[in-house]
Amino acid sequence: MVTTRSPGTNLPLLQRQALIPSTPPSRSAIKPRTFSDTFDLPRREKKLTSARQYCNPIVLAQAWQHRIDSGESASGADLADKLGVTRAHVTQVLRLLTMAPEVKAKVLALGDPMKNKRPGVHTLLGVCKLSGKEQISKLEEILRSVTPK
Repeated sequence: MVTTRSPGTNLPLLQRQALIPSTPPSRSAIKPRTFSDTFDLPRREKKLTSARQYCNPIVLAQAWQHRIDSGESASGADLADKLGVTRAHVTQVLRLLTMAPEVKAKVLALGDPMKNKRPGVHTLLGVCKLSGKEQISKLEEILRSVTPK
């Protein structure tokens, strides 16, 4: 273990006291601490940003379910640990697979990756709680609200 000591700690007491000023310096003796020079710092090159793309929630749910079914993950909790997300999030994503097949097909038709963040997992969770025909009408309502005009 390396320890560092302040200067003068190995000196005898009288010599250490000589290092400590007896009176504080006057205000006129203190130099101002602002810089008078300017510095040219190198500029970062701007990265070319492309439009952000989002994973289709149904594709994500299918991929996660496949990982559980194939034995890559023993359970949703194990999958959550491996992915670094909460167990609740894994459960919510997997719940999307309970939607009606027509609704899942419409969400899959949005493509993967999606250019728009919506409809996301939490938006679609509200659709899962409805009956089959209600799911279709609710999804169409959601898609109308997120589609740019």
